[in-house]
Amino acid sequence: AGMVLRSSLNSTATVTDSNGEAVISLPPNQDFIVHGQKPPSYQELYIFGRAVSEPFNYTTYMGTRLEAQLLARLAGDPYDPSLGYIVVGLDALKDPDAGLAPSNLIPAIGATALVQGINGSAPAFVLDGIMPVQTQTISASSNSFVTFPNKVPGAGVASAQPPAGQRCAISPGMGAQPQKVTAFPDAVSIVSFVCRPFV
Repeated sequence: AGMVLRSSLNSTATVTDSNGEAVISLPPNQDFIVHGQKPPSYQELYIFGRAVSEPFNYTTYMGTRLEAQLLARLAGDPYDPSLGYIVVGLDALKDPDAGLAPSNLIPAIGATALVQGINGSAPAFVLDGIMPVQTQTISASSNSFVTFPNKVPGAGVASAQPPAGQRCAISPGMGAQPQKVTAFPDAVSIVSFVCRPFV
């Protein structure tokens, strides 16, 4: 609660409520960046995506700076505030007709996240239970987020390699890959993909 969100497409600020939810108006069919701030407990947040013409849900998680520091220690790469984190969400839908409702998202088992064009040598990881495991691929026991820690600030692209028999598209607009993303110092940049079977 209390995180201030602003879109790159308009200057209106919105604040998350006690459930961590907020409503933001975005022009349809355009790439967006939503910038979130809640100092001093949280790093800055940047969400990258493409809007659609109808209302949509965008679900993500934002841990505190202290949680990020503890997680970095568990992963073996100390938190460096001069660098940034990129988190790639790889979700599937329980029911394709139910859309992007939070309760309809499940990890896209077998999907792999890639980040290109941004320097940083720390290995990517997923959380398997509470422990970070070095991999870029979602497993049956992991969550749906691949974290790329300690990235040098700069621009690049994120993409998703789908499991066999599926395709992955940028969420929420289901646009073609890759998605432009930028790493910022002491910040978390988020890109989400949804993977679906070919029909």
